[in-house]
Amino acid sequence: MNEDTALLKIENLSKQKNGNIAVDDISIILYKKLRTSIIGETGSGKSTFLKLLAGLEQPDNGNIHFNDVRVLGANEKLIAGHSEIAYLSQHFELRNNYKVSEVLSYVNKLNEQDSNKIYQLCRIDHLFKRWTDELSGGEKQRIALASLLTTSPSLLLLDEPYSNLDQIHKNEIRSLIHEISKLINITCILVSHDVQDVLSWSDYLIIFKDGKIIQQGSPESIYHQPVNEYCAALLGDYQLIEASSTFLKNIFPNSPNSKKKLFIRPGYFEINDTQNNTGTGIVTEISFFGNYTLATIQTGDVYLKMTVIRNEVKLGEQVEFSFNRDEYWFI
Repeated sequence: MNEDTALLKIENLSKQKNGNIAVDDISIILYKKLRTSIIGETGSGKSTFLKLLAGLEQPDNGNIHFNDVRVLGANEKLIAGHSEIAYLSQHFELRNNYKVSEVLSYVNKLNEQDSNKIYQLCRIDHLFKRWTDELSGGEKQRIALASLLTTSPSLLLLDEPYSNLDQIHKNEIRSLIHEISKLINITCILVSHDVQDVLSWSDYLIIFKDGKIIQQGSPESIYHQPVNEYCAALLGDYQLIEASSTFLKNIFPNSPNSKKKLFIRPGYFEINDTQNNTGTGIVTEISFFGNYTLATIQTGDVYLKMTVIRNEVKLGEQVEFSFNRDEYWFI
């Protein structure tokens, strides 16, 4: 990326809340047309960071530049916020006792043709005559999102957009956000704590902890090469194998890093691969998770978790497995 594609330039940004550091001296550049996700544990500062970007909170230190113009904080404007930055709260509040058509018309800056495209994309054009207190959670969120998009923003900030929805409505909103980022000329930044929300959608991933950025890069690179166990755990099942284990010594007779642990994920193995056999083991546990099945296999002094095809293995049987030695990572 180069300076011409920079959308947000954040310099030494800091914020305390209730005496605690929420955002701690962050400097980063975020780029146009890049679908960026921010993840981290609860209280890591990601939502506060998003509100600072939107101009909805006042930083204690540092600056945010949006298209090379400084974003004013909440204490510097009569009405907080930036006209080209839309922020969708996880609570997606709508005014009570209003018709949907009224809620939408109050903020709409587009012509009829363009606004109708937004309403159709958000699948709300059949709800215009409904009252806001008659809507489901998913319908309310789609309306709140449509109302933001009709203000013609350049940047859309999504703060935990799936957290207050059941699985059916969560899937609807997830699909909608995928469509928006593809079809509308807008940059999206998403905050979430759910790995499934970010891995398939994101071009760029940022991991927060204690108000700091711990790791940033492509989702694939962070998934396979986390800088520490915290980053590894955020993105799914993993294991760390001690350098002293017989399994590791068998794979690497001359261990490439005796002071660190081998990082592996369940998907790194192939079961019943006789041609590229790495080892053998006994199946001690099988867990069904819907989209995948996880088998625990004892080999020597370690228990390895491996993703398997349903009914591929049986409890108590001995299996052969392979592990790709070329894609190892130590942390």
